[in-house]
Amino acid sequence: KTAIITAAGSGSRFGSKKQFERLNDKIVLDYSVEFFKEMGFNVIVTVPQEDIEFVKKRYNFAKIVKGSNERFYSVYNGLELIDEGIVLIHDAARPIIVKEKILELLNVVYKKKAAILAIKCTDTLKFVENNYIKFTINRDFVYCAQTPQSFDVKMLKKAYKMSLKDKLTFSDEASLWEHYISSVDIVEGYRYNIKITTRQDLKLASCILNDFVL
Repeated sequence: KTAIITAAGSGSRFGSKKQFERLNDKIVLDYSVEFFKEMGFNVIVTVPQEDIEFVKKRYNFAKIVKGSNERFYSVYNGLELIDEGIVLIHDAARPIIVKEKILELLNVVYKKKAAILAIKCTDTLKFVENNYIKFTINRDFVYCAQTPQSFDVKMLKKAYKMSLKDKLTFSDEASLWEHYISSVDIVEGYRYNIKITTRQDLKLASCILNDFVL
């Protein structure tokens, strides 16, 4: 099994490359790379070209590949290094990972070929256009996708080849799989699997980690 950790973002919204920001006694990227290494995964990390040497020295056990401004192409670059098995794709910006959930995800993907972590939406959802609410969305059928997202390698690569031929890109691998292969199973995620997008998120992640009990 292989984990592809996407860490190629330029940090335009955050104001810096958040994957290299300090988070307690580590950098953000350390959490996911070290976690998957300890779980026995082969680790692939996608990073900006200018950071490849730094990341290679930091994680000499991992394979480091050049990423892209678009997640879609970063993951594809990582997939090029794998021929078969199961792949988990995880955002480096989600540093709080729970072993039990990864094991649950693996159990499902080995049987169903495709599964992601996701949580049921609890907020009231509004469809907005030109700053006006047009209608309210029924949240009973809405889930918020998280990572890791996990798939059979050969089938995911097949979907990628078809999408590249059709010149289509997708915001996540589950969308790609849905379009070309089949439906994707949901494994119930967890609320503190937050994605660091702003400075406030970084502070929140620090607070969670400081009081985190596995």
